[in-house]
Amino acid sequence: FFNIDSIIMFSTSATGKIVTWFQKNNLNKLFTTFNILNVKAVTPKDVPVKKKSKFPTSNLVTKPETEFSDLPIVIVKATYNNTLCYLTDHKGITATWTSAGIEGFKNSKRGTNYAGKVAAESLAKKANDLGVNKVRLKVRGMGPGRMDAVKALASILDVVSITDTTPIPHNGPRPKKQRRL
Repeated sequence: FFNIDSIIMFSTSATGKIVTWFQKNNLNKLFTTFNILNVKAVTPKDVPVKKKSKFPTSNLVTKPETEFSDLPIVIVKATYNNTLCYLTDHKGITATWTSAGIEGFKNSKRGTNYAGKVAAESLAKKANDLGVNKVRLKVRGMGPGRMDAVKALASILDVVSITDTTPIPHNGPRPKKQRRL
């Protein structure tokens, strides 16, 4: 609500404090009130410009009619044994889903990164058939198909944001013992 061109900085001789004055028409009153040595006008080049955030906010508008909070959500759940992909609306109601097991991978092959990629590509094609182009992406779990599923979704769909929703225990139950191979 202030105009940058009207900001003028003054340094007083007695105290060395800086007084910022916002109206040019009251300049004479300021000269009579303080002993002023230096007068420096601040131009827009001197004022640092705050950069826009790269992270989306809840009111970010991607299209004139679509807000960020109304975008559909793709959830990738990558476990060590399988990779599941869900397409939900902005409220969390599932529209379609797929997994590596549904795509034809059996037993231990379901947990591979290639199986995660195939499952994500299949979900992206289903999303395109439903008319979904822009999505938010939530990734959950630390399975091997995690990164390949994200790359496959980003290559087909327009991913606006990626959020990691992996649950982290705050010293909860005792973890499983580490595998020795």
